[in-house]
Amino acid sequence: MFCVHADYTKDLLVSASADCTVRTYELSTGKPLQVMTGHTSWVLFVQILPLRNQLVSAAYDTTLRVWSLETGECLNILTGHTNRIMALAVSPTLSDTGVEKYIASGSNDGTIRIWDLDSSNTVHIFNTTHKFVSCLAFADSKVRLTTYTSRIFALIHPYA
Repeated sequence: MFCVHADYTKDLLVSASADCTVRTYELSTGKPLQVMTGHTSWVLFVQILPLRNQLVSAAYDTTLRVWSLETGECLNILTGHTNRIMALAVSPTLSDTGVEKYIASGSNDGTIRIWDLDSSNTVHIFNTTHKFVSCLAFADSKVRLTTYTSRIFALIHPYA
C-alpha cells in the first residue's frame, strides 16, 4: 500500500497499491468494500473527490483514472504523461456546478499537468527544468500551485 486517503463524512478509506488496484474500505470497521482494477502498474496516489462522489488515482503506468465511489466503475482515463506519475493534488476551486474543478499531476517526464475534471482535458502543461516532480499542492482557491522538484520550491501563478 503506497497511499491512503480518508473521508470521515463518508466513513470511507481508499488505498493505492503495488498490485495495480485501488481499494475502498469502511473506515469505522475496516470492512473491504470495492477493488478497482484497470491500472497496469503500481498505483501511487489516490484522492477522494467528495463533492463528485468520485476518486482519482495516479500510477506508474502514466495514467490517472477517475472512479465512481458508488459503483467502482472507471469513469475516465486521463492520458498525456510519458513517464511515471509521481504527484497528485486536488484544487479547492469549484466548478459552476459546485464540485471539484481541477486536479494536478506531476511526472518523471518533467511536466506538471492541470486537468479540468468537467471536460477531462489538460488545460495547462508546465515544463519543469528538472527530470521529475515529486510533490504538488494547491496553495489556495486562487489556483496557484506549489511544487517541490529536485530541492527547488516553486510557486506557479494562476493558469486559468
